[in-house]
Amino acid sequence: MQQINHVVLSTHYKHHSELGGYDQLAKYTEPTAIIGINEHTPPNMLLRKYKWVYEYIAKYKFNPQVVHIYYAEEYLRFSPYLFSNIPVVATFHQPPENLEQEVVYGDYSGRIGKITHSITKGRFNKLAAAIILEENQRAVLEKVMPKEKIHLIPHGIHPSLFKGYAAEQEKKHILTVGNWQRNWELYEEVLSRFLQSKPYLKFVLVNRSLPDDILTKLNKYQNFKYTREVSDSELEYFYRTAYCLFLPLSSATANNSLIESLVYGCPVVTSSVFSSNYPFKGNYISFEQTLDDFVNQINSFVLLTEKQRHDIATTALQDVSIIKWPQIAEQVLQLYISVAKPKIIL
Repeated sequence: MQQINHVVLSTHYKHHSELGGYDQLAKYTEPTAIIGINEHTPPNMLLRKYKWVYEYIAKYKFNPQVVHIYYAEEYLRFSPYLFSNIPVVATFHQPPENLEQEVVYGDYSGRIGKITHSITKGRFNKLAAAIILEENQRAVLEKVMPKEKIHLIPHGIHPSLFKGYAAEQEKKHILTVGNWQRNWELYEEVLSRFLQSKPYLKFVLVNRSLPDDILTKLNKYQNFKYTREVSDSELEYFYRTAYCLFLPLSSATANNSLIESLVYGCPVVTSSVFSSNYPFKGNYISFEQTLDDFVNQINSFVLLTEKQRHDIATTALQDVSIIKWPQIAEQVLQLYISVAKPKIIL
């Protein structure tokens, strides 16, 4: 794999598992430096609130061939101006509604973000390249930059998670993982339906930051169990012993929980919020819109035979293997090379 001298601006999030998160990409592209927030050892409040300060640190501390901003919605403000002779690549994570707030109004990060956005509205157009994680982001970015600079490169998954289907593990529950962009109203409606029809079927929610008011509502259901903190091995156990992953989403691009579920052979019932180009569409994932559709599809996954479950898991594992991080890293490195000036490529 060809290497190129590049600097990364990124956040290492506390809620990501040891092998999760977009910063896993750096293990395979081998940047010269990674700078930004580590939520396990957070810096002072100024740097946490105004992450684009790291753009200046990168400018005056390093001399890269390429700058890659892993979380553009958080860090990208001045880089295309600071690095006027160095290509800047930025990855965008937010779904269309949130992404539009950032690229059109600049207020994803609040009032100061909006002020700085007003100064650097042309920063998107000056990017060497933008990486989107789902096709549904493209139309938003085309409002502020040339379409030929926008590249779809999906979120990756760590190769170590691919361990095959565990047929011997008894299925015990319907699993939901995560908090961001979850439709809790729909979750509660499904919970209520199953409490009436199948009260013995347990719904397990694994989540590190559930708002208190939502937890209070959900705790009144006897078929609900909430787990705030789990280890990576415990999370894997929850996936492998689930009839399915139930992901009620209000919007989405890449979704770590969905991808992890497929890697562990667990089928997914989720909301119809992805583009028609979403790569995973087999009988292992179901995109729904109405309450009845969600209930019926969850029931169908509960009733799978062991052979059906094994076949679904095998297909899911095979399909999702195309986004292992080494393959994704190769695509990103090729993008770096394409935007860097030929004379400076190693």
